[in-house]
Amino acid sequence: MERHISREPVRDAVRRVLLDRLLARELAPGERLNESRLASEFGISRTPLREALLQLASDGLVESRPGRGFFVAGMEPATAHDLYVLVGELESLGLQRTGRPDEDTLKALRDLDARRARRPEDYDGAHAVDLDMQWHQKLLAGCPNRPLLDLLEVCRRRLYRYVYVHAADFGLVGTTGLEQHGRILGALETGLVDEATSLLRQHWRYAADVILRRLEDADLSPVRNGSRS
Repeated sequence: MERHISREPVRDAVRRVLLDRLLARELAPGERLNESRLASEFGISRTPLREALLQLASDGLVESRPGRGFFVAGMEPATAHDLYVLVGELESLGLQRTGRPDEDTLKALRDLDARRARRPEDYDGAHAVDLDMQWHQKLLAGCPNRPLLDLLEVCRRRLYRYVYVHAADFGLVGTTGLEQHGRILGALETGLVDEATSLLRQHWRYAADVILRRLEDADLSPVRNGSRS
């Protein structure tokens, strides 16, 4: 069945759909993206499709190979480690600029961690990943440095592909990650922004080490219809 794109700017709508597929690993690293098939599937011309693919290429999620087309970017453990460290440095800088969040933000951050900690019987690792993403975005919601936030968003998009590889047993859902969040919030609640910034940087470096170990043994094949192909 053809999947037609809604009437938001076509390029942006196509990019959003393809980004969702990349994050869900419905497209394998190194897979060639068939432009004719995708244009037909979405019911659009190839021009907005190529614009969307070029945007994804600028984010490092796909590769443009002259004369060959677009391919899903590879997933290398060392790259994931570097991205985690980079995001940690950027978030730490952003938190330093943000300062102590207001009480409503601190409560929202506590609530997000409480939702992660409940772990119902139908626990969904991907949902836990989403809650963690929301936590980190909320933490810097008051950051006045817009260029930094824009750069962070680009880096996070590249990072999320790797996070979802081990969503089923998301390493930071356990007590270690939540305890680290708790220490960060505790420092912020008492106004110790420098300490919170240092703890945030350590949190991301811990995550970098976890993802490196997980990815070295991970199955990076695409997931289709809920199972690996």
